[in-house]
Amino acid sequence: MVDHAADKHGLRALLPLAANGTLTPAQQAQLDAGLLRHPELQHELRWLQTLRETLHAQPLDPVPEGDLGWSAFAQRLPAASPTPRRASPGWAERLRDWLQANTLPVLATACALLVAQAVVIGTLMQPGADYRAAGGPTATQATGVLLHVTVRASVTEPQLREALRRANARIVNGPSALGVYTLRVEAGADGTPRDAQAQRLAQALLADAGAVFDSASPAEGP
Repeated sequence: MVDHAADKHGLRALLPLAANGTLTPAQQAQLDAGLLRHPELQHELRWLQTLRETLHAQPLDPVPEGDLGWSAFAQRLPAASPTPRRASPGWAERLRDWLQANTLPVLATACALLVAQAVVIGTLMQPGADYRAAGGPTATQATGVLLHVTVRASVTEPQLREALRRANARIVNGPSALGVYTLRVEAGADGTPRDAQAQRLAQALLADAGAVFDSASPAEGP
């Protein structure tokens, strides 16, 4: 019997290497086959690739050369203080300090986008929010099928409300650390297997509201 949790954990460990383009041919083949079994991991891979492209797009200031006058300053330390003399900072320490100063704003921007989406989605998850079709099931009823979706950063709250209303869907979970939300979409009881319904509804959601949702795929669970 295949351990799906262990399989997904092993595939997730390959995602950073895939985003950097450093997978071996064997690892690439393993990841390609795994993404067919776990299509939800494609969202995580796309997020890592986007973050890497954003970091590479930032202009890099030249790393200062020399020891920034430390040698001259260090010669005066014994006369001014009994503190043991410090060694001149090496290139590794200077590079670490530069990365901390220049990459934190980029990461903060990415986090801000996630927070902004969380605020918009959070308002839709409050009790009494008007995104459920009139006469539909209540929020406590576990009906319909589950989809994992990501929302485009430029989407406004009215646009999202309208897309949810047209799809007869509601948000039941999210966002995850990668900005993935879980929707429960109501579907007719036509005898179609739940996984087939989820795949069909995910395709229909992107076809009807591709300007709102960046991706949609069936979610695991009841």
